[in-house]
Amino acid sequence: MITPTSEEVVAIRYQSGTNEQESWLEVDASHPYISLETFDSTQEVLFVQQKEPTKDWSRSYEYQHDSVSRTWSLVEKAKETEEAYTLGLYATAYTSTNTIDHLYQYSCGAGLESTISLPFNRNLSLVVDLDAQYANSNNIWTDSYTLLGGSMGLGYRFQLGNNFQMIPSLSYGVLAHHCEECLDGTDKKTWYTAQQATAVVRFEFPIRQSMLAYLRIQARLMIEQENTGLLYGAGTGIRFAW
Repeated sequence: MITPTSEEVVAIRYQSGTNEQESWLEVDASHPYISLETFDSTQEVLFVQQKEPTKDWSRSYEYQHDSVSRTWSLVEKAKETEEAYTLGLYATAYTSTNTIDHLYQYSCGAGLESTISLPFNRNLSLVVDLDAQYANSNNIWTDSYTLLGGSMGLGYRFQLGNNFQMIPSLSYGVLAHHCEECLDGTDKKTWYTAQQATAVVRFEFPIRQSMLAYLRIQARLMIEQENTGLLYGAGTGIRFAW
C-alpha cells in the first residue's frame, strides 16, 4: 500500500527497475495497492509519483526493499515541485532602447534573487531581487555608470514537466545610478534614483536534489518624473532550494 502525501492526491503511478523509464502503471489514490510480481531487491528500486488536480506528476520517490526484514524504506525523498525557499545567484546583461541611449546602450553585472512560497498557495511566491551592474556611457559628460537595483514582487510557478518549470514574476522597486557629473567642470560623483518595474520569466531545471540551473528573460522599465527608459535582456545562474 502506498500512502498519499496529502488528501489532494488523486492518482499514483509506479514502476520498478534500476533506472526510471517511460512505462508507468497508474493506480487510483483512493485504493493505492500495488503488486510486484518480480523484483530484485539487491539491484532494483520502486519509483512512485503522485498527482494533484490541475498539476503535473510530482518528481519520483524512490523506495528500496529489505528482503530480510521485508520492509520498504525511502531512499531519498524527492524535492517537492514547490520549494519553500530558494536563493539564486545569477549573471545578467541588459540592452537599452532608444529612449535612454543617450545614457548607455549595454549594461552587465550580477544579482541575488530569493523566493518564498506563500502558505495559502504553494505555486505563488514572494520574490526579492537585488543586482549590481556596470555600463559604459554614451555621452561626453560622464565615462561610466554603476547601477544598483532592488525590487520586490510576486511570481507564479508553472510545472511544464517533471524536471522543467516556468516562473513569471512582476516586481516593483528602485534603480540607482552612480556616475561622474561633469556639467560644472568637476569630476564629482553623484547618485540618481528612479523607480523601476520589472518583469521576469524564469525557466528552471534541477541539477541536484537541492540545486537548480535557471535562465531569466527580463525587462525593466525605469520611471522618472518626466522620462521613462526600457531595459531588456537575459540572465543565467544557479538556485539553491530548502
